[in-house]
Amino acid sequence: MKHSLATFAALALSVGIGAGCRVTGDAPVTPAAPDACAAALAPGSPHDEEIARLQREARDGRHARAALDRLGYRYVARARVSNDPGDYTLANTTADCLDARYPGEASTLLLRGHVLHQLHRFREAEQVARRLIAKRTFVLDLGLLGDALMEQGRLAEAAAAYQKMIDLKPFYQSYTRAAHVRWLRGDLDGAIEMIRLAIQTASPRTPESSAWAWTRLAHYELQAGRIRAAGDAAARALTFQPDYAAALLAQGRIFLAGGQPSQALDVLRRAARLNPLPEYQWVRADPLRLQYL
Repeated sequence: MKHSLATFAALALSVGIGAGCRVTGDAPVTPAAPDACAAALAPGSPHDEEIARLQREARDGRHARAALDRLGYRYVARARVSNDPGDYTLANTTADCLDARYPGEASTLLLRGHVLHQLHRFREAEQVARRLIAKRTFVLDLGLLGDALMEQGRLAEAAAAYQKMIDLKPFYQSYTRAAHVRWLRGDLDGAIEMIRLAIQTASPRTPESSAWAWTRLAHYELQAGRIRAAGDAAARALTFQPDYAAALLAQGRIFLAGGQPSQALDVLRRAARLNPLPEYQWVRADPLRLQYL
């Protein structure tokens, strides 16, 4: 994740996930306020053509439900790139709008589960996933369950959910999770194998997904001591998302490993401006420290 816990706490209060929209146990999701759709569909950045297009489709009524669902995930994806927690508010508001127009949809609950996960509400995200899995067999429900369990430190249970996921559908979403499990278990070669499969199956319509997978490959290659391969992977990630803070962080680490602290500092300053989490500041401190040795 890319935001401080204090930011998440304030954001959770602002979107009302814990109060107005109960998702624990078997409690029904509370219907949206009348202005939820107006907020979700309000004109935003003129530079985000995909969000503007989905908003238009949601307004015209012909494919409104599908457009709203995609809009919610687009807000989540944009938050992952821009590090703006306000986009998680918009994703949750889009789920409110979906609930108001199409009550009881499983796809809306899945969207809420992803928002909860991104907000570090892992126990609640787990409960959402279990509710969904009890009602249907859908690969992304298993992904949400595994993610929530992983963040709670329940690796064996998460791996079992991911295994079911990859058995149902071997594709980008399952390959990235399999790569992470292998990496956590010390199987670096296996992690690289899985993340390369994820790269091959990533959709060209979701550049952030490709950028994330290439960034993970850069980290794995750096850990394996293959600095050139790591640098190539980080550079490739940035072709998909030029201002992708995670890829810039990886690139900075690669420059440091290659004995290029000046280049590392330039990149890490940019990464820290985009995402001021402590991890970025810690890594940025390394080339600064080297200047005084």
